[in-house]
Amino acid sequence: MEKILNFSIDLSKIPQEKIKTKDKDGNDYKNGSQFVNLTLFINEEADNYGNDLKVILSQSKQEREEKASRIFIGEGKRNKQ
Repeated sequence: MEKILNFSIDLSKIPQEKIKTKDKDGNDYKNGSQFVNLTLFINEEADNYGNDLKVILSQSKQEREEKASRIFIGEGKRNKQ
């Protein structure tokens, strides 16, 4: 069965240096595309507002090793079907 997840993100919380505009070879993406890597957490229990999804900016290996603060950018709810 298909699962549907609805969430929103706060674009103002995304630091410019996390927005990717070039591919692995250093070439600009076609059509001026921009990307950001995200991590979605699906929690077993909902918070006080019914949200059971949390979205953060993905961290590099170095950031994880340095235990850098996670940048929380959104939340949401699983559709109950």
